[in-house]
Amino acid sequence: MKLITLTLFLLAALGLSAQDKLIKEDSCLRKLSMVLPANWQISMADNWIVIQNHDTTKAGKNEAKRGPVSFMFRYEPKWTAEKYRQIKSYNEQLGFAIAELENKYNLKEVMKRSTSSGILVGSNEEENKRIIAYNQEKSQLQKQVVALPVFNSENYSLFDTFFNERISSEYYYPQAAGNEMINVHASIRGALLPAN
Repeated sequence: MKLITLTLFLLAALGLSAQDKLIKEDSCLRKLSMVLPANWQISMADNWIVIQNHDTTKAGKNEAKRGPVSFMFRYEPKWTAEKYRQIKSYNEQLGFAIAELENKYNLKEVMKRSTSSGILVGSNEEENKRIIAYNQEKSQLQKQVVALPVFNSENYSLFDTFFNERISSEYYYPQAAGNEMINVHASIRGALLPAN
């Protein structure tokens, strides 16, 4: 039993030292780790970088939101500027193709009648068939869009869908926790590089 416990401890220590090494070898992530408040930690595992506060009392005003506060980024080896430009151009071409579908399926009048939520409703069976074809082709094109990184570090490109959401101290309790969240958000922006 002691051998199993020792083995698990060594494996955990090796995992931590490997992720620590990745962070220390990257000047941007190292800088970020040094400017985080004492109760915050940066870790890397399974292609995710997690920047997390370990004080659960600072997570949210209502019980449904309580828990550690974190920023998460999927990461992969750093993109070259050329790769970024190519993927951005590819996504723009898909955007043009999606915008052109309205003309392809002759839906200008239907678009004018669409509901406030953007749902297209045909006034006859023929329009409904065009709407179905439009939605299917639009969905297929949207699936081809490639996510672009939001930040780069020295060695990695970081991808995220939530980081740019509005951060407000009013969602965190006590007020100092909200202010801390805003400061960490700013520290991440200051330590990492724009992804373009």
